[in-house]
Amino acid sequence: MGTSKSIFLLALVLMIFYGCEGPQGPMGPSGPAGQGIGSLSDPSIMPKVIYTYPPANSVGPYENFYQPVGWIYYPWENRIYPFQVYISQFQIRFNKFMDITSMRHAVAIASPLDDVRVDTSSVMSVGGDVFLVTPVDSNGGRLSKWRIGQNYTFTVSSVARDVNGNMLQPAFSMAFMPEPYFRVRAVSPANGATNVSPTNYYITLALNSTVDTSFHSFVQMNPPITGQWFLSTDSITLYYVSSPALRTSTTYTITIGTEAHNKFGNHLQQPFISAFTTLPFEVASTYPSDGSTNVGVMQSISINFTGQPDTSTVRAALTAHPPIAGQYYYYSPATVQLNPMGEMFLDSVYAVTIDTSIRGYDGGRLSAPYTFSFRTVPFEVSSTYPYDGSTFVSPYSSVGVFFNALIDTGSVRSSFSLLDSLNHSLSGYYTMYSNGFYFSASADLKPYSVYTAKITTGLRANQGKVLKVPYMFSFTTGSLSNQTQ
Repeated sequence: MGTSKSIFLLALVLMIFYGCEGPQGPMGPSGPAGQGIGSLSDPSIMPKVIYTYPPANSVGPYENFYQPVGWIYYPWENRIYPFQVYISQFQIRFNKFMDITSMRHAVAIASPLDDVRVDTSSVMSVGGDVFLVTPVDSNGGRLSKWRIGQNYTFTVSSVARDVNGNMLQPAFSMAFMPEPYFRVRAVSPANGATNVSPTNYYITLALNSTVDTSFHSFVQMNPPITGQWFLSTDSITLYYVSSPALRTSTTYTITIGTEAHNKFGNHLQQPFISAFTTLPFEVASTYPSDGSTNVGVMQSISINFTGQPDTSTVRAALTAHPPIAGQYYYYSPATVQLNPMGEMFLDSVYAVTIDTSIRGYDGGRLSAPYTFSFRTVPFEVSSTYPYDGSTFVSPYSSVGVFFNALIDTGSVRSSFSLLDSLNHSLSGYYTMYSNGFYFSASADLKPYSVYTAKITTGLRANQGKVLKVPYMFSFTTGSLSNQTQ
């Protein structure tokens, strides 16, 4: 990885590990019911721990113990691959409202190797009686991996006080073993998923311990998927980037045998098997969507498929009524885009059909023709200068009117007028554009005066369509020294 890429990665790592506050709220299962809101602040009741997650003196793995907090993005070969970042978070509940300042001095996590501690700045209170504690490694990074088979100790010393000043007596201590054996923590796509997009390029394996690149050889995929493995910088997440896209209507099975091991020689206790099924080749979405209105007459038509289409079959399979002449472009790689070479008809309904002659790159086909329709915009004014209600407009300004379609410039002069405050029409000259015009009065406009521009229904589009209703807008000029609005 080059220097610039390393800097890019380092910056993102720092933003995630030192900028994230972590999930807000309890992460584990709901704790036991309390004794009532009044008891939480009763000075005669001494504080004690009534619940923890993970449970005291327990052996994992624990559900919901790892929480995603962000992503690290790796730039490789001019592409960017995401690796999700996780933290582990403790929950502890008291029978009293506790003083959070004392709690930040009281909580601690310890290990035989002294490789974990509490990030005291991130100790958070939820309601005053529940606290979230985030462990960090010896370098201060949010902890997302625990040593296999190792016991850890979580303590709350007697420095902890409730809101009445009562000390926690006796101090609280618990042992826990979050990861008793080497395992695959999570897989994506999830086991049993049946709606996986074939254009999903990433297969993710999140492990509970560090591995090296040799782990790739233990992973078998059936049917085989062409691609490349990448390993995250913390060496616990593997990404398989497929190229080309996955096949449609296909069940893929991922198998990892017990010969797979981490860097410390711990093997999987049992084979890992996970399977997912991709979607059939079909239309996923369109733009404009079916039933859309007010679609621009030069709007590109996009069709997103669930899988990569065979581009040689697209032109013959796609028809529009009325016909749309245009150029085809292919994106992302499952998107076909038709860019009109000219304007579509104004205020008209278009129906676009993709018939079953279209094919996916892997031979998949639509089960039935797909049709969607939309209506284009009516002919209307799209913008003016000055805009309606403008004030302090320079008396030297020209007045501009622009439309949402090409105009018949021969219809402009008889359809436009600029009136002063006495309703007198001003003479002047026009500068024509394909979709609008500017009118410049023969004499400068008067300062601090109201002017009204009117466009009648006689103004036509190139297609012959006219405005459905007259259009008018007004503005007020400023002093003669105003050069611009």
